[in-house]
Amino acid sequence: RRYWPEKCRFHLGLTLLYSGRQREALCEFDALLAVPENLPKDMQDQLLWNKAVAHLQLGENVQAARYFADTWLHRRFADTPAHLLPLLHMTMALAKAADSGRAVEKQLAEISRQIQRTNWEVEEVRQRVEVFANRVDAVVSRLRPLWRLARPVAACLLALARTGRSGYRWLRHGARTGVRGIRAAIGLPAVQTDFPLMPSLETPFGELLAGHVIEQTFSCTQDGLAALALKLGTFHRQLHSSLHLSVCDAAGRCLREVQTSTCRFRDNHLHYLTFPPLAESQGKTFTLRLTSPDATVGNAVTVWARPGTGRGLCLNGRPRKQELVFKPLYLSPSSGQRDLLLICPDHLGRIRIGIGMRHWEIARALTARGVSVTLATPHPFDADLRGDGFPLVHVGSTETLLDLAIRHRNVMIQGDILVRFPALYDSNLPIVVDMITPMHIENFDRPPAEYEYSQQLLAEALRRGDFFVCGNERQRLHWLGMLAGLGRLPFQAKAEHPELRHLIDLVPFGIPDAPAVKTRPVLKGVRPGIGPDDFVLTWFGGIWDWLDPLPIVRAIGAAWKHEPCIKLFFSAYRQPNGAVSNMAQRVHDLTEKLGLLDRCVFFNEYPVPFDERADYLLETDAGILCQARNLETQMSARTRVLDYLWADCPLLINDGDEWAQSIRQHGLGIVVEENREELWMEAILRLCHDKEGRARMRANIGRLKQQLRWSVCVEPLVQFLARQHAARPGARLAA
Repeated sequence: RRYWPEKCRFHLGLTLLYSGRQREALCEFDALLAVPENLPKDMQDQLLWNKAVAHLQLGENVQAARYFADTWLHRRFADTPAHLLPLLHMTMALAKAADSGRAVEKQLAEISRQIQRTNWEVEEVRQRVEVFANRVDAVVSRLRPLWRLARPVAACLLALARTGRSGYRWLRHGARTGVRGIRAAIGLPAVQTDFPLMPSLETPFGELLAGHVIEQTFSCTQDGLAALALKLGTFHRQLHSSLHLSVCDAAGRCLREVQTSTCRFRDNHLHYLTFPPLAESQGKTFTLRLTSPDATVGNAVTVWARPGTGRGLCLNGRPRKQELVFKPLYLSPSSGQRDLLLICPDHLGRIRIGIGMRHWEIARALTARGVSVTLATPHPFDADLRGDGFPLVHVGSTETLLDLAIRHRNVMIQGDILVRFPALYDSNLPIVVDMITPMHIENFDRPPAEYEYSQQLLAEALRRGDFFVCGNERQRLHWLGMLAGLGRLPFQAKAEHPELRHLIDLVPFGIPDAPAVKTRPVLKGVRPGIGPDDFVLTWFGGIWDWLDPLPIVRAIGAAWKHEPCIKLFFSAYRQPNGAVSNMAQRVHDLTEKLGLLDRCVFFNEYPVPFDERADYLLETDAGILCQARNLETQMSARTRVLDYLWADCPLLINDGDEWAQSIRQHGLGIVVEENREELWMEAILRLCHDKEGRARMRANIGRLKQQLRWSVCVEPLVQFLARQHAARPGARLAA
């Protein structure tokens, strides 16, 4: 979490670099390198490397050599071929600068590619590098203007090729001398290069192609082996092959098997492959076997290893003096696995609005349906807060989340959870993504950086999710279009699932199964200025910037002059954190300007506690909502409409969203066609005078409420969980 803004900017630079926009990528890299103290060391290394690559692609070869030299200094060397890359690329940049060095450039580039794809034997590398070093030396002898620049590089390569492990000190001295010469030639200050070599440094093992088998033996220190975290690379490519992992016992019997697609893999990350726990694993030796039956060159993952003495790693049956970069994860056999981990990005407490309220109610409804659910949040909550039949957990770190995630068979997320916890993206756990909020559309009027960040969040979620839920049919069609653009529509399933509801379905906002019950008077006859017989219109929920209550305030002021009993109550002027939105401030200022404050328009300072909302709604004669006529309104799924219906409140709403159509169709209230003050005033007066009409609306609401209950709304989630549990060997959905 500490470096996620810098990581986002770094990956933006990578995207620009590999899409041919090198100049823009260099701007991003320079901005990050301007404050190196804010960056982890591995990111500094990657920044220097990719900056050199950008200069190389632009034909700026001297600058490329300079930054390859910086990369070489920044890295910690081991006597392994993978760490020849900075030297080889630096030499390639120098060869590009010389017209007569074309042949050297071609051969160096070929060597560079082969180093990335294969794990050469050390002796073979020395021989090839010596040949190229001699050729570079010959070229340099004819290039007098570049003599001072290229000669130290050739000396380094010759030293590397001719020196074995016994000559380590001399090699390090040659490397320092060569790089100091380069820096002096191009006018850079001297840099301290005394660093220890790390013989256990991680290196790419090579592409795992079809027909190849990688095996690694290991011993377990605990019972309940439930996952293996493997470091895998993609060379920053979009892969489409499959990866098969088998866990076998000492006799070679396959105990667990995982098959997953590499299309979601990210370059050089730990990827978490989970499976049903092995109860008695402590002290036993197992073999993990990796294959990729459909992988080809350029469409295969690369496996990372640590060089060293032989530690049980075999490639196609041949022992290697390396071990895979991996770690086992354990699940206590006594704890068992639960059905669903629901990670809510919002705060949870006595005041619950929006997503926090939604996920709490989903957890409660699923628990009532027999699903074992854990509700988690990255935000701290009061120690005395308890879940309603489900555990409530705070996850403050990636380690805590992973330990919690492998104890569940499925995970449900929303918002920025995948960015907060990228290890979750790199796992093979089935992930449900709650797409109830089209953040990119909500951020149309925000600064460009916020809009682009919301697009990034949604793209990550759409690429990673296994199942998606949203609030209405308009949203579902919108998300289907975005999934189609990402190539996520399953063509093979169209016959069995013609509407693709096995991929994305509706889990709208719902209402509690229990009826609303009043516990105490809160408005009529209690709030100064609101009488016991007044006609109260309630704006329940926040006054957000994408809503438009200004015409309502003006209409209330005009209607109040005709009927002094008409009152408007805003349930929350401030947000739960105390902030005031721009629209809330504008509404408050307009109310004061018109002289309506605390006469016919009233504001509650903070949101109503979740358990007290029935007291306010049951004293409401009609719920009111005014939305701007824009794309956000058309895509919205308003929570407050369900609150009004739960308390049998007739609705007064303007046209534009899907709820307006339902209100008009089922006779649940009045829909104002245009957002004009006189039309709102007419609708308010008509609803105030028509008591029989309000009674009919309440009766219609009562007939519709059954299908709006949370226990009904979560049915698609129950079906998805049942499908997932049936597909996993030995798994069973809780009764």
